[in-house]
Amino acid sequence: MKMKNQKHEPLRRCPATRKICYETEDVVKLKLALIDFWALPWRHEQGYYQCQHCGEWHLTSQQAEYGKKVRKNKIKKEKSNVEKRGI
Repeated sequence: MKMKNQKHEPLRRCPATRKICYETEDVVKLKLALIDFWALPWRHEQGYYQCQHCGEWHLTSQQAEYGKKVRKNKIKKEKSNVEKRGI
């Protein structure tokens, strides 16, 4: 149910790159996972990185220090741990 007069905060953008800022690595990981899950055709992000200008996290369509390869390996490890516990 949507509440009346509910306002959304505008997206924060980096003053240097104009990219959307995400406060923590966990938040940017979640955003990347959602893009992968929904297979959004207009989104081409491949990873994420911590910005040297603003110190926050950004998504990138370029190969990044962090991203899909790291996340996929982590997911495999977590899945293996779940299977071992019998969950």
